[in-house]
Amino acid sequence: MNKNLLFLLFGTLTVILSVAIIAVGPITNKIIGKNWGYQNCELISDQAKLLKDDITKLKKMKNLCYRQKAMHDMEYTSFIINIVLGFLCADLALIHYLGYGKEFEIKSGVIGLISGGIGFILALVYVCYSGYIFTNDVAFLELDIGSNQFNFNEGETINKLYSNGARYKWEEFDDKVKYPNGGKYITEYENDRNDYSNLIRYKDLGKKQYNYNSKYYKSYNKYNDINEDENQCQYMNSQNLDIKKTSCDYLYGEPKYETTNKYLYDRWLAALILACLVLLCDLGLAFFGFMHCSNFGNSSNF
Repeated sequence: MNKNLLFLLFGTLTVILSVAIIAVGPITNKIIGKNWGYQNCELISDQAKLLKDDITKLKKMKNLCYRQKAMHDMEYTSFIINIVLGFLCADLALIHYLGYGKEFEIKSGVIGLISGGIGFILALVYVCYSGYIFTNDVAFLELDIGSNQFNFNEGETINKLYSNGARYKWEEFDDKVKYPNGGKYITEYENDRNDYSNLIRYKDLGKKQYNYNSKYYKSYNKYNDINEDENQCQYMNSQNLDIKKTSCDYLYGEPKYETTNKYLYDRWLAALILACLVLLCDLGLAFFGFMHCSNFGNSSNF
């Protein structure tokens, strides 16, 4: 197979995929992280160094700040640079594929090798930061940084729900002293003691209970009929969770009326998948660049 053709193919794919990432990326399209690139992480870091008492919270804020800032910057820079480098390699490959530029084919190979290496490193950094935030960080947890204030802003965060959309599930317990009514309504995260265990991560945004679902919507509106026993299964803020309501194994909150969470999830996941493909294309550029500037460069086929 003609190595110039493959060199051209990988360069072209690098450009196309990088453009696609910029078109769907959650940061570049302002779907999330509008302020991530402008947060003053150094202020949090300096405050942590000045304090002598427990600085665990500040350290977590600092780490989150640097992760968000890195993802914001890399979604822009890594794929813009990949577009430029991919276009350059594709242009050189096309010249050689058409039978021109034999005298600088080795230099083209060096450019391809370097471009593939640089593009791979930049895309890999993006995949690492974006993948970590997507998998581990609390969805919509933002930083509230002021001159004398350092806090997490939980305003847009989402509490975990059961897979059927319920907020609470009735659980039976044997301890009749502690649970005289035989049990209580518990949340999905009742026994999880990790930080922010009550809140979902970005990876959970695509689940049906956090988006509009026809079944949930119809069931919830059915509850509004006072002739239905299921009407009692709606959760009220003042409700006693130690008393089971008739036929209510689950208590439900108001369902979602939009699919914006799924929209963000799909775009973020698509950007990550495309970024992994860019990594492969960058490896291809580096490999065929090496082929051009090595001993294999004496032959147009292999």
